[in-house]
Amino acid sequence: MAQNHPNLTIDRSETGKQIRHYMRTKGYTAHALASVLQLSDGALKNYLYGRNLPPLDVLLQMRQLFGLQSVEDLLVLQEKEVPYA
Repeated sequence: MAQNHPNLTIDRSETGKQIRHYMRTKGYTAHALASVLQLSDGALKNYLYGRNLPPLDVLLQMRQLFGLQSVEDLLVLQEKEVPYA
């Protein structure tokens, strides 16, 4: 389980790749997954290509559909660049 760390952020692009990986592994097309999640195709594509992060309720549905232990299995964290003062 990820611990709260102020220098970490969710990488939208890599999270989208992770969601695409699980989607393909479970045999879903983008259209089929959007339908099951009751999303528009455009909204799902925004998640899959890192334009937006899915809201928690959608992440919870994905976790269940993909048979994952935790929502954190879908999220990819990266260190934030901290500018020098």
